[in-house]
Amino acid sequence: MKVQLVVCNVCKDTQLDTKPYAITSEGRRVSVDLCEQHSQPLEAFLGEGNAKAPKSRPSRRGRVMTMEEIEQRKQAQAS
Repeated sequence: MKVQLVVCNVCKDTQLDTKPYAITSEGRRVSVDLCEQHSQPLEAFLGEGNAKAPKSRPSRRGRVMTMEEIEQRKQAQAS
């Protein structure tokens, strides 16, 4: 079983929602996940209207399920 937990790359707080950001400069690219507080500087730049809106893509964040739901799904798939 694999469980994926996405946290802010800065504060590592597991209780906060995050948004993914991809930053490209001079041929280099980095992808980060940031909480609302730590994404404010990037959002300020994006809000200036200089950035192009990216094509929509599926979210990396899946549906949160309880262990019981996971076990039920596994049993249903095995049947």
